[in-house]
Amino acid sequence: MKETGTKLVGDGLRVMAWSIVVGGIASILMLHVWNQYRIMEVGYEIADVTSEHRKLMEQNKKLSIEAAVVGRTERLSNLARERYGLEPVAPFQVQTLTISTDEQVALVVE
Repeated sequence: MKETGTKLVGDGLRVMAWSIVVGGIASILMLHVWNQYRIMEVGYEIADVTSEHRKLMEQNKKLSIEAAVVGRTERLSNLARERYGLEPVAPFQVQTLTISTDEQVALVVE
């Protein structure tokens, strides 16, 4: 009877040892899968941020060009008023002439 009890304890220890080994391997594999998933997820996030960065850089370029043009236009407008006494054209001063069926020319009348 002692042998049977010892054998059962030995078998139980073997089963427990194999359970620990299999559980450890399964845990490592699950950790690896989770890691690969996170790497892929972060890669998508990086791609999104990179795309947004490109769009913002393009928008910044357009806005800086627009600011340069507006600044130049305002400066020229101020120069025309101060130095030459020019004023913006009023809507009633503009008349449209039709030269042919395809062309229209705006004429400023003072």
